[in-house]
Order: sequence, then structure tokens, then C-alpha cells
Amino acid sequence: MEPPRRLRSPPRTRALPVAAATTPSASSAGSAAGRSRAPRCCPARDIRPGAPHHYLVVPIEHMGNCKTLKKEHIPLVEKMMEAGKNILQRNNFTDLNDIRMGFHWPPFCSISHLHLHVLAPASQLGFLSRMIYRTNSYWFITAEQLIERLQTENTAS
Repeated sequence: MEPPRRLRSPPRTRALPVAAATTPSASSAGSAAGRSRAPRCCPARDIRPGAPHHYLVVPIEHMGNCKTLKKEHIPLVEKMMEAGKNILQRNNFTDLNDIRMGFHWPPFCSISHLHLHVLAPASQLGFLSRMIYRTNSYWFITAEQLIERLQTENTAS
């Protein structure tokens, strides 16, 4: 009699096509000298969506959380925002004025890997989602606010 097989639990997020999410290399040959140094990221659907469209954009390279970022990470945050807008457009959401993109501010992070929340339409967030992804709160910072913070912290020092 065989021992019972262990079942693997399903992944917490559903990854979207990586080809659409990563930055293509500058050279089709793929040589190390010809590769683009632009940050790469991967979007995935959130397992507990707070809006009809709720995605996470995760950088391929590990980053702790948004509080650990420095001025040199601004291009990464901008690339994550671009990837978030692209995934919305690929999923037929075109009103980019009705979206919310941001990060949970430590210690209110449940995942210790940097990830951008992309929610749309922001006008359809439920009560609980409006609280969890609330702008100008202690626990959530928009991507634009994070970029401003990174720019001002480094010019002040």
C-alpha cells in the first residue's frame, strides 16, 4: 500500500504572462553586453481583489518594502507603475484617471517583498477596500507620493 500523496496548495496569486511583464532585452541575441538594465517586473492578479481589477506588480529582483527604497529606485517604481497601467489596458480597462496604485507602508505589510497594488476602478472600491487602500493614511502610500518622498528625502540630506 502506497503512502498518501501530499497535495500542494495552490499558488497565492495567478501570474499573468511574463513576456508581457518583463522588459525586453535590447539585443535579440541576448548577449550580456546588449541586455537592457531597465528593472523587470511581473504582474499577477490579487487573490483577494479589492476592486474589479486588482493586480500586484512585483519586481523580479527582491526588494524588502517601500520604506527601504532610495532615490536610485525611482526608475523601478516608475516601471512598476507603467506595468500596472499596461496590464489594466490589456484587460480592457482604459480610464486611467480612475485607478489607485500604491504600497502598504510598514509595519502594515503582510508580504516582505515589494509589490505595487493596482486597483481599478477606484470609484468602485468597497467600504473595506477604501479603508485598506486609503490615500493619506498611516498604512498606504500612493506610488506618486512614494516617488515624491524619495526625491525630497535625498535632496534634504
